[in-house]
Amino acid sequence: MNKQIPPILRLPTLILSLWLLSLPLGAQELIFMEAHIDTSVDHAQLLPADQKGTVSWSAATKTLTLRDVQINTVSRILTGWMPDEIIIQVEGTNQLVCTGYDDAIAMRSSVRITGPGSLSITSEQAYAYACRDGASLTIADGVSVTAIGLNGGLVGDFVSSHLLIDKAYVTASTLRDEGMVSIGYFKELTLEGCAITLPSGAKVAELNEVMSITLDGKEEYAGKVIIAPQQSYHK
Repeated sequence: MNKQIPPILRLPTLILSLWLLSLPLGAQELIFMEAHIDTSVDHAQLLPADQKGTVSWSAATKTLTLRDVQINTVSRILTGWMPDEIIIQVEGTNQLVCTGYDDAIAMRSSVRITGPGSLSITSEQAYAYACRDGASLTIADGVSVTAIGLNGGLVGDFVSSHLLIDKAYVTASTLRDEGMVSIGYFKELTLEGCAITLPSGAKVAELNEVMSITLDGKEEYAGKVIIAPQQSYHK
């Protein structure tokens, strides 16, 4: 005998089914200077004609290569999410400046910054580089990164984001040293093969249940922080 399911019991099932159908399947996006990148194919040049340098994308290696780039724009420069780690390969001297109210870079997935060059990231109104939604950031292999933002340099999401600086050169600060934190708000903040060289006495510590760089052990440090490889490592 077939039994009818009361409408009131069918309603939650219907709502659940509609919700599942609304979820993106394998959704991923990478937005560079407000343009959505088709990450399934290679791109030899993503940079608009009014900006200097070369920005390319390799679909096979998930690598965004910056080569002698000079960007000055009001909009966010890079954001997005992908299931695999994104590599930012830095070659030559690169300067990214966001003059608007956005973070210069805000990523929701894992990113590794590497390469023989240097990368300077500035946000005049927000954070230079922000990890969102549990994203992690690795800066490694001798690359040089400078992050300066009105509110902060390199920041996490206060919950589950990770920062690893591995044998790399990092300089971070807030504009006029008046922001909130130069490097901080991470669930984990790890230095491998390198150390804080400025300011003297600065350290990584847990403040308000997240890890930040502090000078006095009580508040996040908003001044200039320099991290460099230890003497056993040579660039």
